[in-house]
Amino acid sequence: MGTVCADAFSPVKEIRRVDYQESFESTAKAELGVARRLAAQGDYWSAVYHCQQAAEKMTKAVLFKNRIIEMKEHVISGLFSSRILRQRRSKELTRVYRYLVRLESHINKARYPVREADEIIPPMERYGARDAADAIAQAEFIIVTLQKLLDEPTPSETAI
Repeated sequence: MGTVCADAFSPVKEIRRVDYQESFESTAKAELGVARRLAAQGDYWSAVYHCQQAAEKMTKAVLFKNRIIEMKEHVISGLFSSRILRQRRSKELTRVYRYLVRLESHINKARYPVREADEIIPPMERYGARDAADAIAQAEFIIVTLQKLLDEPTPSETAI
């Protein structure tokens, strides 16, 4: 009980769901640290990408805690909305959802050149200091807010 596949491609090895949750949580926080360092070095485009990754991983930690394990995509705002936000409506979680959607818009733009009109614009020319600062603030809010959900005991932890 409480186990999930080690990864989407290997049904052989099972691990505890909480191990996945904790791993995604710690990786999310590490991604945010990477984003801060990259922004300080002027690598704004890469900082924005790591903010998206931090938000995605922290959200996946919450989804794992809630026994939602069907996550194979980077775009998880819809799953968050339908499975978490719908059950626990709050201003903070609605804001988390809005920030997830914003950060998801950078999944490809922050990594790959994008065509605009007759130009191809590489990601390092698309993003500036303000973009990175906004993304960092959004990822920080997501991590702090979702940490509260992760810190709540699960029903099995509160059972006598």
